[in-house]
Amino acid sequence: MVTRVIESEDSKDRIIKAAVQLFSEKGFDGTRVSDIADLADVNKALIYYYFTGKEDILDILLRQLLNDITAFSMDFIHTHLISMIRDGTLELKEDRLTFIDKNAVDSFLDSMRGYYRKAVSYALENRQIIRILMLESLKNSKHQNDLYLFLKLLNKNDNNPVYKTILNADWDFNYSDEFILYKFFFSMMPIINFAVYFDDYKNHSDMEEEDLINRFLQSCQTTINALVCGNEILMRNDCSIIESR
Repeated sequence: MVTRVIESEDSKDRIIKAAVQLFSEKGFDGTRVSDIADLADVNKALIYYYFTGKEDILDILLRQLLNDITAFSMDFIHTHLISMIRDGTLELKEDRLTFIDKNAVDSFLDSMRGYYRKAVSYALENRQIIRILMLESLKNSKHQNDLYLFLKLLNKNDNNPVYKTILNADWDFNYSDEFILYKFFFSMMPIINFAVYFDDYKNHSDMEEEDLINRFLQSCQTTINALVCGNEILMRNDCSIIESR
């Protein structure tokens, strides 16, 4: 019985890995279930035993991606953001984080470096899936808007655990539509693009993998540092935030 379960999980895993490879190379529409079966070395009927079709496989991949990102975002929020709010070293205001002193700012920036490294590492590990999202976003297909699933992490409602958790810790917490735009295009998309083009850029630049990752993280840090204004971190680079204080 144990052997049969292991074989079953192995077959399912091969199907998913084959689907990821083919979706990223040929696109979702260009991949047939029979192609997945051939690459996974399984009977086509076995795919329909585990999944309703290739649509089901892609949906599972996307749900897992969002769940994983939500999980390590929540870990960062609880470990760093919430703890600083509770000990009085951080106060949240609309579109900015206000710290008690420079040491608190530096501590938070240090934790952000760790978060970005983890996010980049995860994106690179899952770059084939992210590539699928990018490919589909450029086509007129039913999955054209799947890339925007990352915006769910920025939704201002109780269905978003990230937003709800921070709001429960600080009722003043709020952010504008401008912040959402800034966060998506200048925080999320750079990591997505880096993961998608990582292998090609590495080959063209002849850079070592770790060096390339470190240089990208340095660029991310430069962007974050540009948002520091005294004891505050502006969550969007907009002078009107400072002028409105």
